[in-house]
Amino acid sequence: MVYLCNRAVRTHIFLFLRQIPQLYPFITETVDEWLKPAGVNPKRSKSALGAAKRATTYRREDVSPLEALLPPKDDTDALVTLYLDHFEYLHRIVHIPTFQREYASSWTAQHRRDPALTALVLSMISISTCAFSMLGDSGSVGSRYRTMPAEWTVACDDWLEQQSPKYRKLIHYQVWCLIYLAKRMSILHKKRFWTDAAL
Repeated sequence: MVYLCNRAVRTHIFLFLRQIPQLYPFITETVDEWLKPAGVNPKRSKSALGAAKRATTYRREDVSPLEALLPPKDDTDALVTLYLDHFEYLHRIVHIPTFQREYASSWTAQHRRDPALTALVLSMISISTCAFSMLGDSGSVGSRYRTMPAEWTVACDDWLEQQSPKYRKLIHYQVWCLIYLAKRMSILHKKRFWTDAAL
C-alpha cells in the first residue's frame, strides 16, 4: 500500500516538471508564440471563466419573458396580498417581511426586477387566482385572470428548468414549492403530482 502511494506521488505532473526543468520554459515560450496572438489565455483562472459565464447568464436573463406575464401593479398587489394573508400562514414558504421589502422595491422605476422574484410573484398569484375562481366572485380581480394560472405555472416551470443547479438559491426552491401548490390547485399535470412531490 505504501508503495502504491509513493508511486502515485512520484508520477504527479508537478514532480514531472521538476525532473525536466527545461520543459516549463518551452511550454511558456510556445504559449507566448502561438496561443496569445490567437487570443487564447490558458492562465485565465477557473473562477474568472465561471464569473464570465455567470455574467453572460445574467445578461441573458435581463430581458425576462416572465415580465410580460405580470398583471398591472394594482391587480398583482391584490393577488399577492390574498396569498400572503391566507396561504402563507398555512404553508410558510417565504419570509414575509423580506419578500414585501423586495417586492415593493421591484416596482420602482430605477430598480431592475430579478427574474427569480418575478417567477416567485407569478407562482404566488397563480395560487391566489385559483382561490378567487373557487370563491365564484365574478367582480373579483381573480375572475379577470381565471385562465392565466396554467400559463403562469408553465412559464415558471420552464424558467426553473433553464436555471443551472450550480447557482441555485433559496428563491428557486421557493418558486418550485409554489409551482407545485399552484399545479395542485389548478389540477395541472395531476398525473405527475406523486413524482413532483418526491423531488
